[in-house]
Amino acid sequence: MRSTVVKKVTASHDIVRGSSRAEINVRRNMMRTTVVKKVTASHDIVHGSSSTEINATTNMMPTTVVKKDTASHDSVCGSSSTEINVTTNMMPTIIVKKDTASHDIVPASSSAEINSPKRGFQHVYKSTNTTSSWRVHAAYKATLMNGTPRSKLAMRRDKVKRKKINSLQEVLPSPVHSQVKIFLSTRPVFYSGTANRVLPNPIPNAVMLSAIQDLQVINTVSGARMQSASGDTVFILIPRNDSINKMTHVSKTITSLYALDKGKSAPEKRGNTRIPVAEDDGQYTTVGLKPSRGHTGITESWPKKFDKDDQDAIIKLMTRCEEAAKGYLPSNEIRGLKFAQLLGEWQEINGVASHPIWGSLACGKNYYLNSHTDDDFFYSLTTIASEGGLCQNIDRYKMHTEVCNYFTFAEHGIAVALRPGDMLIFNPLYHHCLSSRTSLYETQDVFCLSLYLKTAVVGKNDNSLPITFTDNH
Repeated sequence: MRSTVVKKVTASHDIVRGSSRAEINVRRNMMRTTVVKKVTASHDIVHGSSSTEINATTNMMPTTVVKKDTASHDSVCGSSSTEINVTTNMMPTIIVKKDTASHDIVPASSSAEINSPKRGFQHVYKSTNTTSSWRVHAAYKATLMNGTPRSKLAMRRDKVKRKKINSLQEVLPSPVHSQVKIFLSTRPVFYSGTANRVLPNPIPNAVMLSAIQDLQVINTVSGARMQSASGDTVFILIPRNDSINKMTHVSKTITSLYALDKGKSAPEKRGNTRIPVAEDDGQYTTVGLKPSRGHTGITESWPKKFDKDDQDAIIKLMTRCEEAAKGYLPSNEIRGLKFAQLLGEWQEINGVASHPIWGSLACGKNYYLNSHTDDDFFYSLTTIASEGGLCQNIDRYKMHTEVCNYFTFAEHGIAVALRPGDMLIFNPLYHHCLSSRTSLYETQDVFCLSLYLKTAVVGKNDNSLPITFTDNH
């Protein structure tokens, strides 16, 4: 056997949790990382997949990361709808790297790589040649520079929230299931919510996989979180008790969602890279703040045939989701965003509380999407609404009910099981998508809702507007 060389590396990109990016250079926690370097043949395959095509194009990941699992309530990758409370194997932090010849093709790898770039969570325009793009960059700087707590009381509150977030089950990437970004970006990749790699109304020339068979499933009601190797938050699953606690009068909300579905004459398209597909005759609708088409500015959009009471019910749902999310979003990131929002005077949706995070909502009845990324300026939130998860005598969701969909993170090899009423905060810059319905919900309607803040709303989509604040902020 060839010798194994073990060496310690102090990485310049070490993760500093709980701090804004502006603070990283000031307060950097240096983490020691063990790198085990193996000399192997360049054609070795690190992880497998479900099809010959994928094996040929994507399964040459140079690195594997395994982190110690510390939460006693962690659930392992079960594919059933019941929660599995089995503690996973605990291993030290190890990064296995391969020596390859200079001519070997090493595809863009998943977040398991130690050298994977930090994407953050905000999409920012590359150019600053227009006032719209300049406003986005100024807002980005403002979020970085103004996230630090300004008082001892705020520092104590931040500490309590960090402790609550850190107590959630930490989810580790599954390199054996992950797909590289370049593969996901070159063809539509969809995930079924069943064990079969067959989807209703499939798209031609698309790759059909199963969330249960081809990804590691995280199935828990206790909440979970995941970070990339570079320190980005990939997702936070809010504990079910906290998410459904905000969801009252669910039947009225679902009635309004049916009205929203019927109020749209034709399903909307989301460009070439995002492909929503209906399992039946459901519509895909986006409402709230949107960049105006054909002219400048931001408009608030609702279907013409949509009652005001139903609109108020949708806005109330968005407000409740935001209230639940604020309990688990990092305080410094919320604080920085709010500061930028006040400086930039972004347009807000009518009828909501002062300065909401999210002003746009996408809704699809019995829809699934391909794995994609979004040009958003903040984390997004997804939640599921369905009568299938309601209590019989109380107009609220059950604590324990069956899984209806999976929300997938293909770059990390992870699928998060979702029940009606669950709320998932996720990073839109990492590949993600919703699976089709599980077999238990094939005869029940499921509404998937996504709340988001588009970068175009931050920039105001109008280059004729004067700049209202300077980058000194």
